Amino acid sequence: MRRVSLVILAFFVLLGLVIAFGSPASALPRDATLDRGLSNDDAYAYSLTKQASAGAPDARALLEKALDNAPDSPGFYFTLAVKKLPSVVESFDLFVEGVRAYSRSFWWRISLITLLLEASLLAAALALTLAAIVRMPKDMALLTHDINEHKVLILLPLILMPTALFGPLVFVASMLFMSGLYMKGINKSVVFIVLLLLALAPVWSQVVGKVTSVSNPIVRALVDVNEGRDNMLAIDILSEREDFNSMFSYAIALKREGRAAEAVPIIEGLIANNTDHRLYNNLGNIYVAMDRRDLAKASYLKAIEQGKSVTTLYNLSQIYRDELNFENGDKYFKQAQDISKPHVSEFTARNSNHYNRMVFDETLTFEELKGVALKSDVVNAVRGFPRGTVIPAGMAAAMLVLFVFLDKMLANRAFRCKNCGTVACAQCAENDKICPDCQSKLAESENTSPQSRVKRMLQANKLKDKQMTVIRGLSFAPPGIAQMYSGRLFAGFVYMWLFSFAIIILLLDPFMFTGLAGGNHGWLWLIMAPLVVLVYYVSIITVNRRLDKGWL
Repeated sequence: MRRVSLVILAFFVLLGLVIAFGSPASALPRDATLDRGLSNDDAYAYSLTKQASAGAPDARALLEKALDNAPDSPGFYFTLAVKKLPSVVESFDLFVEGVRAYSRSFWWRISLITLLLEASLLAAALALTLAAIVRMPKDMALLTHDINEHKVLILLPLILMPTALFGPLVFVASMLFMSGLYMKGINKSVVFIVLLLLALAPVWSQVVGKVTSVSNPIVRALVDVNEGRDNMLAIDILSEREDFNSMFSYAIALKREGRAAEAVPIIEGLIANNTDHRLYNNLGNIYVAMDRRDLAKASYLKAIEQGKSVTTLYNLSQIYRDELNFENGDKYFKQAQDISKPHVSEFTARNSNHYNRMVFDETLTFEELKGVALKSDVVNAVRGFPRGTVIPAGMAAAMLVLFVFLDKMLANRAFRCKNCGTVACAQCAENDKICPDCQSKLAESENTSPQSRVKRMLQANKLKDKQMTVIRGLSFAPPGIAQMYSGRLFAGFVYMWLFSFAIIILLLDPFMFTGLAGGNHGWLWLIMAPLVVLVYYVSIITVNRRLDKGWL
């Protein structure tokens, strides 16, 4: 009976130990990830986020666990920040940390760059299109007057109008070309902006094409290894590649997955042609995995000769401490701290007896990964300039030269009378602001009575009031339209670009791809939403205040 009681007691003790130490899902997956030399388990973190979004009662705890398993992915910071929104300070800190995490995540940075680049170009195209739409009805009358005065100018619309066949942006450029001839000062710069944007279309089209097509297996394998996200893809597809970055990353993946002996000849082959200190550091790590501490120390010391780094100094300190040589261990540990305490704290937090957690790898930088991603033999981009951009670019360059020539050579250009709005030109008027009719009726002479002058002045004031009413109404339209309508083309372009840029960011952000980690650049709402409101408010206030001060 006593023996049976002891067996039952032992069973319940074992059951209690299993419940106490075996059930938590947080420790085991995280430890397994770190033991493979990885710092992020995006798949597991993403599954935890899915559980939290499905209404799990412990949603906040799941999100915190997700962030712990993928500390280098900004999306998890933003998701948890929203969950903690009642606590403003905690949410703000999480948003800040999420933004900082961009420096540790290649795909999030590329996604952000792509988003900003595309939004900038789309906003510029939209602002320029609206400028052409707003100005052309007013400026076409001026061009028509000049064509009546100088018949040769009929060639201008005849040449420019067919450009619509080469795309909408070329057509917009031709419209602004004709309007720009009647603009003054800085407002002419809008014409140069659209023509330069079009002339450089082959360049920025190629850049956008490359940036948006960097996600391919080779680049993903390199990023996964060097950001501590996965090793297996690199082992599968990098073994046949002979470039430095691929072999460097392949050797790291082999060592992390317990195939250190295979990695030795790869690193030694790279060392034969390079003096990069990272190679010696990683060779030392391979020797640690093979339990050859003497060779590891020699490699670390060689790496330090090539260039001190916090990683190598920390690794060497751990070897000495493992040998109970605390004097040298503490010396190199302190040198590592002098370079970067945060990195040392990060290493210490992951430290264990496993070779992938006792010492740490040197990896490729973001700039190196970006350089690989944008290479023509890696990116599936069209060789040479993208189709459909070369001819428009050539036309834009020709229009730019023609615009500069006409702007200097074209004299006696038409204008609108500031009193009655009639179109006139310097050839038929002595004053370049008032038409001949107003000039004759407002001048004090025997042929004009005070009554006619007063009548003409009242007509001018009525016209100004009408224009002011229209502009005040347009001030509540999207920012920039009122400025464009009143002739402040450059100011209108700036307002419209800022407003459109913020709106496009908010519209495109949910569709941006940032990898398995899910989510979008949520922190941009903190900037772009207030920017939309601010630009709209400032535009209204500015237009109305200037009208009150006699803008017209």
